[in-house]
Amino acid sequence: MTDFAFLLVAILAGIHACSYALYEKKQGNTVGAFGVLLLALASIGVFVYRVVVE
Repeated sequence: MTDFAFLLVAILAGIHACSYALYEKKQGNTVGAFGVLLLALASIGVFVYRVVVE
């Protein structure tokens, strides 16, 4: 059950980060949008690593 909860939080955070990255891109801040997407992918990667290793 805990893995499911972590997955749900990671998905919700990813959706929020993607929408914020799109906003940043529309405002002309391409580097900021890339940074937000990079952090979102890293957080999802940490979740996947945690599930696979344990």
